Amino acid sequence: MEKLGVFKVVDDVLECCGFFSSKEDALAYLVEVKKLIDNTLQNSLAGEYIIVPTLYFKINVAGQPN
Repeated sequence: MEKLGVFKVVDDVLECCGFFSSKEDALAYLVEVKKLIDNTLQNSLAGEYIIVPTLYFKINVAGQPN
């Protein structure tokens, strides 16, 4: 399945923030992050973010529910 991965750049390392099904969902996430920074002063969220197209796989152990 193709999804968009949102990553934050922290000390030259990419930290995964989540996977989204559409560009609109990924951008909505970043808008919410911006609101948190502006409204609640959660400065730890400030920084560079990257949206990357990904191939997303969820592989389960046999016999366990999805």
